[in-house]
Amino acid sequence: LQPLLPIRSLDFALPTATLALTVVTWWLTRPQDAPLQREDAAALALIAALTILAGGLWGGMIGWLKARFNANEFLVSMMSTYVALNMMNYALRTFLMETKAEYPQTNPLDTSVWLPIFIPRTRLHIGFILAVLACVGIWVLLYKTPFGFRVRAVGNNKDAAEMAGISSKQIYIAAFFISGALAALGGFSEVNGVQH
Repeated sequence: LQPLLPIRSLDFALPTATLALTVVTWWLTRPQDAPLQREDAAALALIAALTILAGGLWGGMIGWLKARFNANEFLVSMMSTYVALNMMNYALRTFLMETKAEYPQTNPLDTSVWLPIFIPRTRLHIGFILAVLACVGIWVLLYKTPFGFRVRAVGNNKDAAEMAGISSKQIYIAAFFISGALAALGGFSEVNGVQH
């Protein structure tokens, strides 16, 4: 699967997804934002969408650097991990720090933004269903769509794909965006489903 999607670039995504999720959750659960808390499902969907978008944009940035400057995607993603980690640490030591101000962590998430558990007396939440749907969705995307064919073509042989008229630069950006979005979905499931 590595030639198909840049799996190595996912190392950057957990700190990025965690940072995006904590910022968005903090913003949504502040007392002055009470109207957004009325509909728990809407708030949870908004948090998920913004987290996935943030992860996708972070991944897309790496894809853009690969497309524009032929930068090594592995090195860029590894270095961006440190950037994201330092951004998260700064946020946890300043405006996201818990109310007691004892540890560099956020306040616990409000129960309204926890992922619902679908098997009682277990920790199995709907993040499992989201993961299965994401797997099926990626399989359909890669093997049943013209875009997936282009991704596989570029992954197998970039030069041959370009000779056939496929823009490898656009595929790099799109594939890295999708990879970052999937990693952010994993971070969302972990934070809102398990860590709280």
